[in-house]
Amino acid sequence: MCVILIALKTNKKFPFIVAANRDEYYSRPSIAANYWSDHPEIIAGRDGLEGGTWLGLHRTGRFAAITNYHEPGLHNPELQSRGALVTGFLTTAESIQQFSHQLESTQNSYNGYGLIFGSFSQLRYQTNRHDKTVDITEGIHGLSNHFLNTPWPRVEEGKRRLLEATQSNNSVDANYLFNILCDDPGSGNIDSEQRASQLIQAMNPSELPIFIRLKDYGTRSSSVVMIDHNGNAIFEERTFDPTTNRIEARRRFEFEIQ
Repeated sequence: MCVILIALKTNKKFPFIVAANRDEYYSRPSIAANYWSDHPEIIAGRDGLEGGTWLGLHRTGRFAAITNYHEPGLHNPELQSRGALVTGFLTTAESIQQFSHQLESTQNSYNGYGLIFGSFSQLRYQTNRHDKTVDITEGIHGLSNHFLNTPWPRVEEGKRRLLEATQSNNSVDANYLFNILCDDPGSGNIDSEQRASQLIQAMNPSELPIFIRLKDYGTRSSSVVMIDHNGNAIFEERTFDPTTNRIEARRRFEFEIQ
């Protein structure tokens, strides 16, 4: 049920801010964020099953992140892994426009997705559901498992708090962004794990909180990416212990965009 929050040019120090949660089954193997051995210019976590990723940053400033489009009963296990789309953009020299055309030609090769891709100065959102493509404008945006800025409570609350953070504090702190990602707006509506599981299976799981805690499924990691006007980038990831939901590890990378 992942969520991606974006702030473009709303903060004086950091014109590019992304805060995102990856929600996944605990049984799915994954590798924490690091420079990739086969692509050392990429920082990202890695799916231990298919080899792709859910969010990554290239040293040149190329960025991509993906969420699944929630459509129960329509998942086709024969299709390609959606995480390959993030890897594909980070490893190609194609422009945003060229990659966008490629997505149009291969959209039936994947289950439903919402992909955000581009650079710290230009981002695009594209989905293979209803042929929606949007150039992301200046401001605050949010994506969960529907279309960009679908007003689910978890998206709206995250956007509201991100706007407060970027407009009231010129030196936005990564810790504050992680606090947004760990917040549980709407959690009072979930009175049991069974109810939460029902929401995940429902057509519109909009009542779920930003941070999900279930027995077999939940928020596996939170990521924050911040790039300032001088091209100085911060990529920080926190992973969580599925049994306690406490922070298992922190990883922080800082470098200058090439």
